[in-house]
Amino acid sequence: MVTEGWTPARDGQTKDMAEHWFRLCKVHEEVRDNLIEAQGRMQKFFDRRKDAREFQVGDQVLVTAPQMRPNKSDLAAPKFLGPVPVIEKVSSHAYRVILPEGVACHDVFPIQHLRPYYGREEYMAGENDEEVPDEMPASDSEPDLLKIIEESDSE
Repeated sequence: MVTEGWTPARDGQTKDMAEHWFRLCKVHEEVRDNLIEAQGRMQKFFDRRKDAREFQVGDQVLVTAPQMRPNKSDLAAPKFLGPVPVIEKVSSHAYRVILPEGVACHDVFPIQHLRPYYGREEYMAGENDEEVPDEMPASDSEPDLLKIIEESDSE
């Protein structure tokens, strides 16, 4: 019978091993509880900054896919492709767009690579904006700036 390298447990060793196992189980539970708590805190801070974006079919978007900009050192290269229209919502996080001709890339992009497009007309002019006339009518209530400057210089 080969008994090299193995020694049977003595009376005190089994008790020590059971205590050690019990301590390891308690530490494991404590670490698991701490990780769950930390994940909850991280989720709370992530959700605070999370951008809840959603696009409708027909919306204009800008595409910011890294594969479309292989040379990041070229500072003159455009960061965005578009505006392009959304034609289909593939899933809650992916949309199909119509890419311009000459772009050899897939047409489904995750939402983090899409940005809403605001045209100049939509962004610059509101519905209630009035047109500014070419010549502003002179008003008698406006102060004469030259007269005010001359008076302050004479004092």
